[in-house]
Amino acid sequence: MNLIKNTFTGLVLITLGTLLGVVFTEVLLRALKQKPINSCHSLDIERIKNFNYSTKFKKYEPEKVMPICNNSDFKIFSKSNKDGYLGYSKKHQEPILVFGDSFAYGYGIQQDNTISAKLGAYNAGLWGKSFDDHSLVFQEVTMKHHFKKAVWFIYAPHLISISPPGWKTKNNINKKEKPFLYSLIAFFNTTEVSSLLLKTLGVGWNRTDYYTPEWSLFNKDSDRAKTGYKKFTESLLEIKTHALKKSIELYFLIIPSKNELRLLTGEPVPFFNIGKQLDANLPKKNLSSIILDMGFPKSSIIEVRDILKNGDEDLKNWEQYYFSNDAHINEKGSTLVSQFLDRILTGE
Repeated sequence: MNLIKNTFTGLVLITLGTLLGVVFTEVLLRALKQKPINSCHSLDIERIKNFNYSTKFKKYEPEKVMPICNNSDFKIFSKSNKDGYLGYSKKHQEPILVFGDSFAYGYGIQQDNTISAKLGAYNAGLWGKSFDDHSLVFQEVTMKHHFKKAVWFIYAPHLISISPPGWKTKNNINKKEKPFLYSLIAFFNTTEVSSLLLKTLGVGWNRTDYYTPEWSLFNKDSDRAKTGYKKFTESLLEIKTHALKKSIELYFLIIPSKNELRLLTGEPVPFFNIGKQLDANLPKKNLSSIILDMGFPKSSIIEVRDILKNGDEDLKNWEQYYFSNDAHINEKGSTLVSQFLDRILTGE
C-alpha cells in the first residue's frame, strides 16, 4: 500500500515539477524576448481571418482594404484594385507583371514600397497561394492587360505546402470531438516554449517560423517534395504556353527561405535533422534545372541569394534583409532586390 502511495506521490511531484519548469521557462523566454514594435488588435486579426477571396483561384475581393499584421514586425493596410489584385501602385506604370505568392505581394511592406511598386510593375501576387494558382493568375491578368515582361516569384517551401500531406498543421485534433485537447494544443502553440522546441528539436509549429517539413527540401534522400516539383513543372508549362501567345518575356526570381540561409551559413539545424545529408542548394538546383529543361535561358533565372550577397558577401548577416519574426523579406531586402531587378529588366 505504501509503495502505491509513494509511487503516486512521486508521479504527482514529477508532474508538478515539470509544469513549474515549463512555466518558469516560458516566463524567462518572454522576459528575454524583444518587445513588439507594433501591436495587432483583435479587430485586425479577425479582419485578416475573415477577409474574403473570390473566383475559382481565390484572388482578393475587388477594391477592398485588407490589414496585414504581425505583432512585432509590421502592421500595414493594402487595397485591392477592381481586378482583385494590388495592381499598379504609382502613376509611373511599366508593362511589367509581378506575380506569385506573398513575396510577390510584398507581405508586410507598405503597398507603395513593395518590389513591384518600385519597378512600376503590376502586382498580381497572392499570399497563401501556390504554383497552380499562380498559373491561373498569370493567364487571367495577361488577358486583361498588356505586358512585355513578367517576373514569377518562386519560393521553394511551396513545393512542400502543395505536396500531400502538405504542412503539418498547428493543430491536428478534431475540435468538435475533443474540444479540451484542441484548446490545450492551440494554447501551447502560442507559447515561446513551443518556439524553442521547434528550433532545437525540429518538432511542432509556431507563429513565427516555417513548419518542420521544410527541412525535407534539403534532404537528398527525401521524396516529400516530389508532388510539388511535378505541379511546378505543370504550372510552368502552362505559363510558358500562354507567355508565348502573348509575346511576354519571362523571368524567374528564386527566393531563399530563412532555413535555407541558416543551413547555408552553417547555423545549427534542429536535433532531428542532425546527421542527415542536407544540401542548402538542392531546391534552387532542382527548380533551375526544370526551368532550363523547359527551354528558358539561364539569364532568365534570378537568385535572390546572389542579390543579397552584393550587400553581404558571406551572407553572415542575412537576417537584416528579413523580418525578425516573419518569413518574408523586409523593406531593406526589397529595396536591394528591386534595384537589381530594375537593372535586369531595363537592360542597364
